[in-house]
Amino acid sequence: ADFKTAAPPVVATNEASDVTTTSAKLNGTLTSRGSAASVNVSFEYGTTSGGPYTAVAAGTLTAPGTFSASIGSLTAGTRYYFRTKAVGIGTAYGTEKSFTAGTTPPTVTTIDAGNVTATSATLKGNLALLGTATSVAVSFEYATTPGGPYETVTAGDRETTGDFSADVDGL
Repeated sequence: ADFKTAAPPVVATNEASDVTTTSAKLNGTLTSRGSAASVNVSFEYGTTSGGPYTAVAAGTLTAPGTFSASIGSLTAGTRYYFRTKAVGIGTAYGTEKSFTAGTTPPTVTTIDAGNVTATSATLKGNLALLGTATSVAVSFEYATTPGGPYETVTAGDRETTGDFSADVDGL
C-alpha cells in the first residue's frame, strides 16, 4: 500500500521596510506551500519578544513568493517584534525579527541675540517642534571664530514649543 505524508508550508520572515514613526511594512517569503494547494499567509507582531502578538492577514498564495502587510498606530521609538505565519496543511512560523518605530527630531531656530553689551548678551532661540520627544534639552553654542571652538550654555528642558533664552557674560 502506498501512502503520502502531508508536508506543512515553509515560510521566512524578512526585514521590515518603510518604517516611520507610526507605521511599517512587514515582509515575508513563502518558500514552499508544502502539500497544500494554497496557503494563508499572515504576520504576528507585538512589543514583547515571543508574544503576545497581534495578527494581520497578508493574503493567500498558491505558489511560493514574497508577501507583505502594512501596520499602523505604532508608537515612535518603540521596538516591535514580528514573525510570519503560514497555514496550509499544518502551520509554520518564520523566525522572529524586530524593528524600532522611527523618531522625529526636534526643530529649533536661532534668533538674534539681545541685550548685547561689550561683555554680555542674551542668546535667543525658538523650539518650533518637540518631534517625538516629550521633553527637549535646549542649549546654545557660541564662539568668537566661525567653526569654534564653542562654549556651551544650557537653557533648560522644554516640554512645550516656544522661545527660550540664556544669558552669557564674561565675553
